[in-house]
Amino acid sequence: MEEDVLVLGAGFAGINTSLRLSRKGFEVTLVDMNSSHEFTPGIIDLFGDRITEKSLSLDMEEFLDGTGIQFEQELVEGINPDKEVVHTGSGDYHYDYLVVALGGDVKTNGVDISEAVTVYSIEDAKRIREQIGDVDEVLVVGAGYTGIEAATELRLQGLGVTVVDKSTRPMPCSTEEVSHTVLDYMNEKGIKFRGGKKVVDVTENGVETEEDEINADMVVWAGGIRSSKVVRDSFDTDSGLPVNAGLSSEEYSNVFAAGDCADTDALNTAQNAEKQGRLIAENMLKREDESLEGYEPGKELLVVSMGDTGMLVHGDRVFKNRSFRFLKKLIRRMYFLRLSYEKMRIRVSRIFG
Repeated sequence: MEEDVLVLGAGFAGINTSLRLSRKGFEVTLVDMNSSHEFTPGIIDLFGDRITEKSLSLDMEEFLDGTGIQFEQELVEGINPDKEVVHTGSGDYHYDYLVVALGGDVKTNGVDISEAVTVYSIEDAKRIREQIGDVDEVLVVGAGYTGIEAATELRLQGLGVTVVDKSTRPMPCSTEEVSHTVLDYMNEKGIKFRGGKKVVDVTENGVETEEDEINADMVVWAGGIRSSKVVRDSFDTDSGLPVNAGLSSEEYSNVFAAGDCADTDALNTAQNAEKQGRLIAENMLKREDESLEGYEPGKELLVVSMGDTGMLVHGDRVFKNRSFRFLKKLIRRMYFLRLSYEKMRIRVSRIFG
C-alpha cells in the first residue's frame, strides 16, 4: 500500500492504531511530544514505590525498532485538514490519512492551578511522591475515579486527605451504588468528602470555593481532562472532534479521532482508547464502498484502586474486594504483552510476506 498514515499521539489509541496499520502495509509515522508510552492507570503505585517507572512505560524508539513505524518526537502545534498537513515545532507533515489521538489537556474550568500538582502522568506521580514526606494534609480536587484513586492512596501513605468536588457525591458519572461504595470506604478510612463545592482558586495554603476556604499543605488537581487545545483550535470545536460511529470525522473522511480527542459518549478510559485505536485501524482498511464498523463501548468495565482494596465496576454492578487492588498489575502485564504480540506479528509478516 502507498497510503501514508500520520498518527498524532503515542497513547493507548495511537500506539495500537500504528501497530495494526503497519502490519497491514501502511506507511505509518507516529508523532508524540514525549519519548515514551505510559501505562497511566498504574501511576498511583509510584506514590508508595510499589512499582518502578520503567515498569509503567515503553521507550518508543526502542519498542518500535523493526516495526517499520517511523517515530518522531515533536510537539504538534496545529492541524490544517483542508490542506492535509500537520504543523509541528520543527516542520510540517503531510498525510493521506490522519489519526488524532493526542490525549487531552487538564480541565481547569478557568482556575489558575499553578499552585497545585496534577495527577495524569508519571512525572505528576513522581512530583507527588517527592512531596509526601513534607506534608501532612492533602486536598484532592475532583472526585472522579482518578481523584478517588489518588485520595485513597495518599491516605494509605498516612496523610490526612480531603476530597472536594462540585458534585454532591463521589464518582458522579457512575451509579449511586458506586458512589455509596466509595463514600463508605472514604468514611471508614477517615477521608473527608466536601461535595457541592466549586473551587474558584488554588492558593499556596489550599483552595477557595464559592463559599469558603479549605486549607491544605498540598493540592492535587484531578478535575478531569478535556480534548487537546490543538484539536479544539484546528477543528473549531469546544470539545472533541465530531466523529461518526466509525470514529471518522464528520467533515473529513480521511481524518479519524480517538480517546479524549473524539466527541463520543464513551467514558474516556485507557481500555476504551485501546479499543478505539484497533477499530480505527480496521476501518481504515475498508474500501470506499464499504461501511465503517461502528464503535460500541458496551458495558463499561472499570477497575478502581482504593487504598488497600479495589473496586470493579461493570455496567450497573459494583464489587469491592482486596483482590481488585492487584488486578491492575495483571491488566498492565497483559496490556504490554498484547503490544509485544502485535510487534511480533509485524516482524513475522515482514519475514514471510
